Amino acid sequence: MNVTNCKILVYLLLIFSLGVIACKEDLAFVENNFSKNLNIVKVTEKNLIQELNTFGTVSYSSKNDVTSQVQGTILDIYVKEGDKVAKGQLLAKLNNIQLDIQQEQAENSVTSAEAALFLAETNLLEGKLNVESQLISLEKKDIELKQKELELEKAKNNFEKNKELYDIGGISLEAYESEKLAITGMQSALDMLKKEKNALEIGYRDIDLIANGYSFALTEEERCTQLIDLNTRSFQAEVKSAKAALENAKKNLESVKGLKNQLFIYSSCDGIVGAQYFEKGEFVPENEKIFTLLDISPVYGVFHIQEKDMGVVEKGKKIFIEIPSLSISMNTEIAEISPVADSQTGNFTVKAQIENNGLIIKPGMFLKCSLSSNEGEVFPVIPETALIQEEENNFSVFCVVKGILVKKSVKIIEKKDGFIWLETGVTVGDEIVDEPSPFLKEGQIVR
Repeated sequence: MNVTNCKILVYLLLIFSLGVIACKEDLAFVENNFSKNLNIVKVTEKNLIQELNTFGTVSYSSKNDVTSQVQGTILDIYVKEGDKVAKGQLLAKLNNIQLDIQQEQAENSVTSAEAALFLAETNLLEGKLNVESQLISLEKKDIELKQKELELEKAKNNFEKNKELYDIGGISLEAYESEKLAITGMQSALDMLKKEKNALEIGYRDIDLIANGYSFALTEEERCTQLIDLNTRSFQAEVKSAKAALENAKKNLESVKGLKNQLFIYSSCDGIVGAQYFEKGEFVPENEKIFTLLDISPVYGVFHIQEKDMGVVEKGKKIFIEIPSLSISMNTEIAEISPVADSQTGNFTVKAQIENNGLIIKPGMFLKCSLSSNEGEVFPVIPETALIQEEENNFSVFCVVKGILVKKSVKIIEKKDGFIWLETGVTVGDEIVDEPSPFLKEGQIVR
């Protein structure tokens, strides 16, 4: 090796030595700088309040199918799908020609029955008058009978006197026989009058009243009333029958009118028209749905909760709901929880009632909801910025133990609001490095 090469080699060695010394000085400076600027915090503890966030949809509170009790053709429809309706509002009108004919026939039947009742009542009145006339006739017969009896008695007395005259020859045989024949005629007339009276008295005797269940009358006026009632029973039955016929005719008319009223289709609740199944001019069969009304005051938020999350779900519990499309948010309560999970998904259906003033919230709208547990378990908590990710699911932190950095693996329970809840790895009060530099090494002295 010549002198020149030796000089070059010495020169290179000198440069290399100077570089190594400079690097060591730089590293020492960096280490000292990191040690002085480390952000060391203590592990604290906090309640871990479990929060369930999920999605759902708006559902109506009830559904009402509006049907027609009678068949008919739609004359008019006054609403369309999506319209707001009030309870009792007219929705549509049908037409049924057969019901129009039936109503006319029923009205004619009522008119005929009213005429029949009037006739029966007139006959009853005439019957009562006839009975009163008969009673007067009987009184007249009594007077005639008494008069005939007096006349006969007088004739007999005269005949006895004339008989004495006849015996002494005071009158002729012809006159005597003539007077005797007159008395016989008067007796026959009296007997005939008695028979006529007996015939007229049938149905007007006390025995007739007793036989027909009437009590013994104490006054003549009461007896007269009983006789009128007894002798007009057939007319009374006709009146009763006519009244029944009229009542049936009226009921039949009311029934037809009731059916015709069914041609007017009214809303059964407040809500919106969810579906319309027929158009104007179409024929609607009996008991067929015409509209479906949705009661949306209030509505329900419907959510499907997994079995593993049911621990935080409880009837009456507060729940926060958002409707993004309407920029509406509210706090409400869980109103219903299905007792059985869906056999296919294994989810439970949960409902929360939502007030819907103005009916602006529609069924099918998208919802967000969040639900928190009432009490949380206490766990160690560190800032999220203190966490070091080693691999996909492996995490660690730098702990300061007696002034030396020690890397410890940790198991995460929850990340929320910039904090990490840990299950294992550190304990409350441990000191850890927040926002650790990538140049930190385990075993490095920091104090």
